Formats: sequence, structure tokens, C-alpha cells
Amino acid sequence: MILCVCPNSSIDTYSWINQIFPGEINRIEKQKEFPGGKGVHVALAIEEIGEQSAVMGFWAGSTGSWIREKCFNQGISCYGPEVKGANRKCYTFRSDLTLQKWGNTELLEPGPEIEVGDYKVFMEEFEKISQNSDLICLSGSWPIQSPPFACRELILIAKNNNKRVILDASGIQLSIRI
Repeated sequence: MILCVCPNSSIDTYSWINQIFPGEINRIEKQKEFPGGKGVHVALAIEEIGEQSAVMGFWAGSTGSWIREKCFNQGISCYGPEVKGANRKCYTFRSDLTLQKWGNTELLEPGPEIEVGDYKVFMEEFEKISQNSDLICLSGSWPIQSPPFACRELILIAKNNNKRVILDASGIQLSIRI
């Protein structure tokens, strides 16, 4: 089983709109929503090729419930604490017209703010879940108030359990040395 850590999962919303006029009313022609966040995308791809995966993250509000339900419907187990607030939505505005001019436009919400107790529960659960994993993939951003060394701590726990880790991160999470 491949454990995909997705600390800041999202509902990815694709909206088709021919043109955006700043300061005016703009009508979306069509919209689709998918469970998202880099770790969720990895888990969905793993399931698509017939292998077993699970997602671990912070789950907040109705958006967190929606993401977990969609993952569960794809055969993916979800772990991690429920927290206050709401998981983020990430909007991609798409159009054949706009692609010719400036490509897709994305707006990304920040996601929930986690508390020290939420982080502690997450780490304790990670230690247990990771023991049953063949490989661990840490992907994407972290919620607001996450410690800058969170990926480092997860890697050290995995290393103590003799687990292999793939890290897909940027910014401060990638810059702290093990």
C-alpha cells in the first residue's frame, strides 16, 4: 500500500468561461469538481493503475467530507484528524479563447488553519498508518499554521520505520535538511 500524505487537500473546480471582464459580472458556462491536492492526485493515479493507496490529511468542514467521500468511492481510504474550518477549493478558469491569450487562470484558497493539537494528532496517526505502508509519498502544500519542518518530521518517522519516502514539496518544507 502506498500512503499519500496530502496535508492541504482541495476540491478542484474547473470552470469554463469564454472571457473574463474585470469589474463586471462574468458567467461560467460549465463547471466540474474533482477531489484534489497533489497527494490526492497521486492516490487516484495509483488506484487507476490497480494498486492500493490511502490518503492522509487534515479534513475540515463539508469540503473535507466531500473530498473523503469521493476518495472512498474510488476505493481510497482516508486518514487524519478532522479540524476546524474548511478544506480549500482551487479554481481553474478554462476557455479556448483565453488559452490563446493567457492560458488557464488559477485561484487557490489557503485551506484550514490547524492548531498545535491537530498537528500532534496528525503525527501520531501518521506513525501508526505508515507502519502498514510499502511506500510513502509526501505531496503538496501544508495548511496555515503548519510547522516549517513538518515534512522533515514525517521523513524521520518513516526512516525509523524503515520506509521509503518520495517528497514532492516546495518552499520551506523542501529546504529544511534531514
